[in-house]
Amino acid sequence: MAGFGKEILVKFDESVAEYSDIVLIASDRKFYLSKYFLALQSSYFKALFSGKCHESETSEIELKDVNPDDFQNFLELIHGESSIDDDTVSGILQLADMYDVPSAIRRCEEFLLKNSQKKMTQKLQISLRYNLENLKSKCLSEVITLPDVQSIVSLNFEEMDLSTTKALLLKSLEFSNK
Repeated sequence: MAGFGKEILVKFDESVAEYSDIVLIASDRKFYLSKYFLALQSSYFKALFSGKCHESETSEIELKDVNPDDFQNFLELIHGESSIDDDTVSGILQLADMYDVPSAIRRCEEFLLKNSQKKMTQKLQISLRYNLENLKSKCLSEVITLPDVQSIVSLNFEEMDLSTTKALLLKSLEFSNK
């Protein structure tokens, strides 16, 4: 079990050590992994293990500021498990963005589009943070009242990109003309 009692779907502990060639450490928790597999998934890990970094020579690498439960969920996802839910999606997206894993970002966006129960404003914030254009478009299409616009603008106006700001301005003008 990891985190809040979530079932571990794939083990990355000492039980798989003989099949691994790298140990990544997140907050004192060791993850036994394959450099090859990580490099296939992530340009970050590909560069890290390519031999140009001094880390490519070590067998253990400490990951700074990485939550081990989020890392477990992220690893499960890139290893083919469906570890995404409303509680895990933000942590997985943060790591997928940090480690440049487009397939994980895409799967998180698909979850947010089709299965998430998060509020539209929460989804819009996530779409802006991680540049998820399809999710952003869907969220903006769900803005159907002036209070919807106001609730979005009150969140954090500074984080909005120009196209979102423009879309909200046009919607508010449309609502005020009714």
